[in-house]
Amino acid sequence: MHPYSGMKKDTMIFKGDKGCSAFIKAKYCPSDDCWSVELIFGHSHNTPLGHPKPIKQHLDYLVQQQMQHKLDLKTLKLNIQNILNCEIDYQALRRSVLKAKDILNGSHGDKPWELLKGYIRKLKDFNINSEILETQTQEGKKCVRIYWETTYTRKLLASPSFTRVIMMDATFLHEFHKGKLLIVATMLPTKSIHPLAFCYGELESTETYTFMLKNLLPSLPDDNLVIIADQHKGIISSVKSLLPNSTYIPCAFHLKRNMGRETREFTDLLRAKNKDDAMEKWRTFKQRLPKTAKKLEEYIPYLCKPLQQPRTLGYTTQSPLEGLNHALNDIRSESVPVLIRETLIWSIEHMLNIAQRLEGETHMFIQIVQEALELTDSESQKLTVVDERKSNPAVHDYDHYYKIHFEGGKPVCECRHQEVYGYPCKHIVKLSKVRRDINLFDLVDDIFRTENVQEVVRVDTTEVPSLEGIIPEPIDEPDEELPQPGRPKKPKRIMHPKEITARKQLDKSRETNGTVKKGSKSENTIPPDSTGNHSYPVVKLSYENVKKHVITLFNEIHRIRLIDLLARFDDNGVSVLDLHRCITELLEDGDIYNDGEALVKIP
Repeated sequence: MHPYSGMKKDTMIFKGDKGCSAFIKAKYCPSDDCWSVELIFGHSHNTPLGHPKPIKQHLDYLVQQQMQHKLDLKTLKLNIQNILNCEIDYQALRRSVLKAKDILNGSHGDKPWELLKGYIRKLKDFNINSEILETQTQEGKKCVRIYWETTYTRKLLASPSFTRVIMMDATFLHEFHKGKLLIVATMLPTKSIHPLAFCYGELESTETYTFMLKNLLPSLPDDNLVIIADQHKGIISSVKSLLPNSTYIPCAFHLKRNMGRETREFTDLLRAKNKDDAMEKWRTFKQRLPKTAKKLEEYIPYLCKPLQQPRTLGYTTQSPLEGLNHALNDIRSESVPVLIRETLIWSIEHMLNIAQRLEGETHMFIQIVQEALELTDSESQKLTVVDERKSNPAVHDYDHYYKIHFEGGKPVCECRHQEVYGYPCKHIVKLSKVRRDINLFDLVDDIFRTENVQEVVRVDTTEVPSLEGIIPEPIDEPDEELPQPGRPKKPKRIMHPKEITARKQLDKSRETNGTVKKGSKSENTIPPDSTGNHSYPVVKLSYENVKKHVITLFNEIHRIRLIDLLARFDDNGVSVLDLHRCITELLEDGDIYNDGEALVKIP
């Protein structure tokens, strides 16, 4: 082993030969006048680890060795920390666990795509609806689209507890297969979201959404649905063509985000108390934002509860689906065959959690409805019934009177809570306390009956097939570089706060005739020029000059942070790609070493 330059005055790193990822970190103890070993990374030379990047690659190796014993994450972390005698960052451990998991499962083999056809047939043998399509994009690029349903999809869609509220969205896949994961999910009466189907596609486009909905269509009871999604053109186009009788509601959260700061009038509109209040606020909205109002005119009645909003359980955003995307974050780094299996397993486990929560329920309706039908003392005191014996009574709530009329012997409140949520509002509940002709149970929709919900969430015994024993079959693998939708976007790099500070210091140095004051931080980080001053480097556009100057920097200071390095080159016509290419070549040649905090020159 040979030493690096000291990281600090009292710290040294000793690294193995090229091709060996072992290194030792030692610290000098002045009190004992000796050196003590703080950290040791070693590995078996029988296992080639490729390019020597000690921390990351050796952590991958240790995780693979430990996971063969089928340890839980907590025990795995403790074992590795004991071996390395140091704390392990959770994100680094998670990355290594995912990689080791794929290697042990065989999903990151040489040809993982060739497992797809066999696994799709295996899913069909287990009565799990799934399809695969090998096709081309409009630009002639090869792509693969895969559709699969959860094990309970057909049962849930045929259940009396199907709310007919569907949410659609897409999320990124990363680390292995680049593409999009499209999700169709529904809300149960318990206000929990459950995926119905997934689709892997090359892009979030009209073609991929159409492929997904076409395969889901046979499982749907009809197309009289409420669909909540963002305003992606692919969603709107596919819904209009395949589900013409459905009601599409754009996500209110995305609408607010697109409006920027002008969201107050829109929020007030969504909180309107009755129809007259909603129309007044709509007029104010059109005066303030006429262009936005023209775009949203056809959707406002469905977003505003007192107008024509259908039964959405009160949801006007797809925030539950965003939470689902976050819950699937660990799965989204898997290869496609493993991705299919893990999403099916996660869906069953999620449904099992709901079943356990409902276990032992004896009321006629689920807890959400039971609590709504029983006003607390504080809520009851805030409500006052006016003209309760007349045919059109009213309930005073804060500063507003809510009128109630009767249709077919059943009360209807102008707040339209019952039409949107499926059970009576607090105004009707208050009125029922003084009028005996109102039966609240008759006003609750059957989707909230406990027995119906328990039936649909009962544990599904369908087994999810494994990837073992699948014979690889040839498949046209998708092209790696697929065209992205929309106009080409310029790369935007968000500067680190420390980089901003470093650039400000450099700007001040240029204002003082290209010199840096003595005692400043930049004096020890910028190499001196021919006059001996630490001036801002002037670099030409040629790549050789960039590489030459980087080597000069490392020879001068031996250790520099990457953000400081970027700050020195950003204003001199040097692209970030060239700089990263230069650093990568120096790392591969072993001229410099990244210790996790800064880049160090090898003496």
